[in-house]
Amino acid sequence: MQQLLPVAIRSVLEKLARYMKVLKRYVQNRTHPEVGVPSSQKMGLSKPLSGCTMSLVDRDLLNQTHLYVLENTEEVLPYIEEHMIHIKTTYRKFRKRTKWLQDKHNSTFIQWLCFKVQSKLNGEDNNGVS
Repeated sequence: MQQLLPVAIRSVLEKLARYMKVLKRYVQNRTHPEVGVPSSQKMGLSKPLSGCTMSLVDRDLLNQTHLYVLENTEEVLPYIEEHMIHIKTTYRKFRKRTKWLQDKHNSTFIQWLCFKVQSKLNGEDNNGVS
């Protein structure tokens, strides 16, 4: 389940990395002293900007965040549709209860997606998995 999080946010991070490279080039090409770190601090060590705070995230919040990232990743959208069809056919008597279907989707999608992707990767034709 946690192994899918890097896969889900890879495209977002790649775009962010490109923007950071462009920003870095822009800052390096600027000659104005008011942009960037003052030159007196560039050569030596300086004190940190802020302290570090550690916090533990509970499993429910982690799963909720993971699901949010997956549902907002374009590559995962076909899997979401397939999972909803799977739920509607498996639980026929609940297929018109939208809230129940959404709750069931939220609680089972990550595990279902792990199984689905793993089975595709183990198969002979794994070209459909990025």
